[in-house]
Amino acid sequence: MSENVVKLEPNTKDRKKFDLDLSYGKVREQMVADMLQDKKIEVKSERDMWMRTGNIAIEYESYGKPSGIAATESDYWFHNLCIGDEVFATLVFDTNSLKRIIDNLDYKKSVSGGDNKASRLYLLNLQKLFSSDVIKASRRKLMNKNLADNFAAGFKAFGRVEEFRSRRFGTRYRQVANPMKKNTTPWREWQRGWEAAYFKNLEKLNGLGTRG
Repeated sequence: MSENVVKLEPNTKDRKKFDLDLSYGKVREQMVADMLQDKKIEVKSERDMWMRTGNIAIEYESYGKPSGIAATESDYWFHNLCIGDEVFATLVFDTNSLKRIIDNLDYKKSVSGGDNKASRLYLLNLQKLFSSDVIKASRRKLMNKNLADNFAAGFKAFGRVEEFRSRRFGTRYRQVANPMKKNTTPWREWQRGWEAAYFKNLEKLNGLGTRG
């Protein structure tokens, strides 16, 4: 007997919140598809020990040289938690995010392991790994990076122009405007970067000490 499967979409008129969640989910679905098709992934698996200790092991050195998380060029890190030969669950991290998480941990134990005990590994407690403190610290660091990117974008925008059409004068050029939402922190950081570039160029023209 065959079954016809119909994919139902929510009514956006009556279920706007659900529709927003659905759109968010669709974007993430595409991200998963992209990471499997177009990105580099590193896959690590460990058996049983994680159940007894509550820790996962992340290698960072082997025979005195960087390895594992310290040497990978992958975009994503897949960490299989196995029970015997069966995969119980897979943790998936953006590799740079995992590095930030490890850096932000207030405590991480390092042990020897692997062939001839020649590797060094971080033992990361699963409960601690997903604690609110670690998540908040990771978000703060990411936010700081985003603000730094806003500043850099404003700095680079100084001196650039964009083309636009005027009904009266035809093709005209104007300075690139701040693209961020006005009076937000990203907007201020972009503006701060633009002003820093302005003063740097002014000092080149007039000599040091222009600001004072």
